[in-house]
Amino acid sequence: MIALLVIIALITLLAWHSLHMRNVARKFSSQGIARPTLTLPIIGDSLLFANLSRTEFPIHLKNMFERFGNVYHIWVGPFSILMVADANYYKVILRDAVSKPFVYTSVLKKVIGAGLIVVCGEEWRVRRKMLNPAFHIKLIESFTKVFDEHGRTLTQRLQQHADGKSSFDIFPIISDMTLCIIFETVMGFKTDPNDLDFRKYSSATQEFIFNESERMNKPWLLPRFAYYLLRYRNFKKSSAATAYMRDFHTKIIRKKRQELEETNKNATQTGDVDDKVSGTKRQNFLEILLTSSIDGKPVSDDVIQDEIFNVVMAGSDTSAHTLCYALYLLSRHPDIQQKLFLEIFSLYETDRERSITMQDLSKLKYLECVIKETLRVYPTIPFYGRVFDEDIVAGIVYLLLIFSCTVFNNNFYRLSRW
Repeated sequence: MIALLVIIALITLLAWHSLHMRNVARKFSSQGIARPTLTLPIIGDSLLFANLSRTEFPIHLKNMFERFGNVYHIWVGPFSILMVADANYYKVILRDAVSKPFVYTSVLKKVIGAGLIVVCGEEWRVRRKMLNPAFHIKLIESFTKVFDEHGRTLTQRLQQHADGKSSFDIFPIISDMTLCIIFETVMGFKTDPNDLDFRKYSSATQEFIFNESERMNKPWLLPRFAYYLLRYRNFKKSSAATAYMRDFHTKIIRKKRQELEETNKNATQTGDVDDKVSGTKRQNFLEILLTSSIDGKPVSDDVIQDEIFNVVMAGSDTSAHTLCYALYLLSRHPDIQQKLFLEIFSLYETDRERSITMQDLSKLKYLECVIKETLRVYPTIPFYGRVFDEDIVAGIVYLLLIFSCTVFNNNFYRLSRW
């Protein structure tokens, strides 16, 4: 009897979902929005993304935009997704669609924690307000010396390979630098690329990013149980890497909390109180979290852990890739490289060894153009998702209730769209 009820329930659910898919397809078709023709029940269009590596995935999406247009609709399992690469829609989407899809709120949340990247709505606003001091321009400017020191170390490491004859992989070297900067500016932990603990952490970071990015390209691996069953080896590697990084963060958080308690005790006795942003004593990201509160209560270690994990993942790898792309583009365009060299040389001609300042950076206009062009050609985040909580209008097309929208940056930055 129970088995019969289960079968009836499954058939009813399947019938409802099939009817729902047809209704959605009809609504989008009436608005001229294209979609793949071989959408299957339950799995939707997931087969379109089968056997794609993480490097092939964005190329495949780009090809689909060329095939279906700048706005098209797909199903990934039971989830309806509107793919958008049209600048006319971006402003409306980013203004009105504040919720994030299940990949953020369910999948990523279990992977990197409930940090600023993942949370949405009121929780996002509370977290963003709490973290505002960490992104203040004065605080960022105060780390210029840190950037300068690690930039010099990077130059020295690159010079060891620059014989003009052989090629080498610059990513590990640049990745080490960005991670060292993240350590110092975010956690107040100064380290060296040759330090054993740093090497273990760096390896764990790359292991985590590789396995999870491969997983994100395959919709059927998004449910954690499916990832465990179908890619057990990758699951274990990713889990071990995550555990190592979080354990590392926990040790730093505890150490920094003890240091702050001692500092505050001494400051109370001497009357010396720090300012989070404008004071003479610079606070890093972790210290700001440790001295902040949510609803009048100190921020928990779990929240701090999640925010640290989010910043490390969002900041180190993306920065490293952007720098690598910039150097690659400069190598492909010697004339641009020469113009940039002359701009920098003119600024430091009289004193090549002096440290860089924020005033110097404001004068390097051509360098700014090179960086922005690099980000245009090679966006570090090629796509991101939002969920519509209500019907909104964008141009002449209604973007319907409950649909997830993925904004594809590669097409947005193509010169042909202008």
